[in-house]
Amino acid sequence: GFLYSNGVTKDLAPIPGGSNCNAYAINDAGQIVGSSDRADSSTHACLWTNGVPQDLGTLVGGTNSYANGINSSGQVAGYSQYAGDSNRHAFLWSNGSMQDLGDLGGFYSIANAVNLAGQVTGESYPPGDSYEHAFLWENGVMQDLGALAPGTGTRGLAINDSGQIVGVGYKSQSMTPWHAFLYSNGAMIDLGTLGGSD
Repeated sequence: GFLYSNGVTKDLAPIPGGSNCNAYAINDAGQIVGSSDRADSSTHACLWTNGVPQDLGTLVGGTNSYANGINSSGQVAGYSQYAGDSNRHAFLWSNGSMQDLGDLGGFYSIANAVNLAGQVTGESYPPGDSYEHAFLWENGVMQDLGALAPGTGTRGLAINDSGQIVGVGYKSQSMTPWHAFLYSNGAMIDLGTLGGSD
């Protein structure tokens, strides 16, 4: 992982004992989040403050974790993975504690971004596990944002401080073409493509 600032690229140190790390997001204070391997070969979500790595741990019983987003207050969104299966649970890390955000009733959830109000977006499977749906999590409740077409999937990728969400979704069960969307004021708006097939 690296930080590029004022024309200079600086390497990020992994968690002590690890050898590799990845950076995925940065906030206005220059705090960086991503993941780092550890001496025991696991991978944990990592927060860098002034270049110093902090191991954020995992959810209880988790083996690996990954951080995807951070807000200006230093809250971190990501997911934690469990041993022996592909189950992943979205988390919100705040003030040294990692909270399990649950899911939409399917087998996994991933958090991709968090805004200043602590609202989180990402993706989770609803009951039936056919296709993932974008979600909005706030005040302990995960809301299914639906899909661009019946029987298809969406992924929430970013959220602003007004609670608007952008992401991608596909228009058919063949998972193509992909379209961008904007979720605002309770409605998902199809932003289309730039003219390509995907």
